[in-house]
Amino acid sequence: DTVAFKAPTVTHADGTTSTLPGVEVRENHGEGVDVGSGSILRNSHIHHQGQLGLGGAGAVGALVEGNRIDHNNTAGYDPAWEAGGSKWAAGTQRLTVRGNHVFANNGPGLWTDGDNVDTVYEDNLVEQNLGPGIIHEISYDAVIRGNTVRQNSRSTAGRSIWYGSEILVNSSQRVEIAGNTVVSGGSGNGIGLVDTDRGSGRLGVYRVAEVDVHDNLVRMAAGGETGLVGREEAFQPAARVRFRRNTYQVPDPGAQFWQWEGALDADGWRERGQDRDGTFVNT
Repeated sequence: DTVAFKAPTVTHADGTTSTLPGVEVRENHGEGVDVGSGSILRNSHIHHQGQLGLGGAGAVGALVEGNRIDHNNTAGYDPAWEAGGSKWAAGTQRLTVRGNHVFANNGPGLWTDGDNVDTVYEDNLVEQNLGPGIIHEISYDAVIRGNTVRQNSRSTAGRSIWYGSEILVNSSQRVEIAGNTVVSGGSGNGIGLVDTDRGSGRLGVYRVAEVDVHDNLVRMAAGGETGLVGREEAFQPAARVRFRRNTYQVPDPGAQFWQWEGALDADGWRERGQDRDGTFVNT
């Protein structure tokens, strides 16, 4: 049976709370930890669950900090549905995921999907997961900063941004992606924005808009891409999608490592107004 460890804080009779210093949650058939509103999950080891390491539908003000989250989805659930390291859904607010080591999960590493708002992913090491490292999907208002995201999305290596990348924003508004180190594994993709018709949520249309990708280091091998794919309106100036001051390390800046209404080399990328102040390094 699934055993979920909910809200690892203790509320005492006098109304005060204390936080458990660290727990190990392992080998549950479904989800390991359900992080509820006001919870602090810190210095814990969440591993080898059958389906999903942790999540928390609708949680408000939760903090997930300094944990190891690894080797989840041992039962082989479909990671495109809900499996792997984590998945928060159904309208979380003010979720902070900071300083965790998320690795070797059979699916995505860190994933917010469905009306999540004011999410912060910062200072995490996310590596060697089968799916994308960090995903923010059909949601709003997120900051993804200071993370090291490397050698993820292994199941989609050699395929376009449509299928996955190290950091993936899917049909979400008002997202800042800043100061991350992104290293794609093999022919995997770097930072990908995907805009599709997903309808609307409680804070408006699901779309790529007001996304600011800046000051990241992105290293890609042959076959990798960074950029935007999707509906025409996402490319318009009114959408306010921009890449700036990023550093790219690629085998050949003259090759097509970027996507903006088609595949582009570094010169074409800058001609589209992206990373005119960026750095392009031949590795």
